[in-house]
Amino acid sequence: MSAPDLDDLRQLAGRVLPGGSLRIAPYEVAIADDALESPHREGGRPHPIWLVIASLRGLGITVDELCELARKSPQDTLLIGDVEISHRAPLSSGTEYLTTARIGAVDRRETRDGGVLDTLVVIVDVLDDTRATMGQVTSTYLVKRAVA
Repeated sequence: MSAPDLDDLRQLAGRVLPGGSLRIAPYEVAIADDALESPHREGGRPHPIWLVIASLRGLGITVDELCELARKSPQDTLLIGDVEISHRAPLSSGTEYLTTARIGAVDRRETRDGGVLDTLVVIVDVLDDTRATMGQVTSTYLVKRAVA
């Protein structure tokens, strides 16, 4: 199986994803804190990792659906590359947040072993109810194409 046409994949750049909304329940904060062995913060504030969790919950599509957009075959391998996190304000449990999501750059490179590695950059903004940006997560998804 050959890799999909790069020009076709590049048409994904700029595509707006559905986004969504989320509310971090206090019990989720407690579970995450225990899993991370993190001390509980004043006022039950969620751990900063919740911005990444919000970015995954807030895509508006599943990771499987993102793979479909990237034309990932069952023989291809999905990897996560860089994740850039920009916190602008702490999140709070019990607060409703909105998310906007879009695909940024789409590119391709050849790996050292002669394979093909496609990259999709996905940018998710987490907004409060006034639409103020609480933070942004930029994730690079890598699709290592199966060798034909």
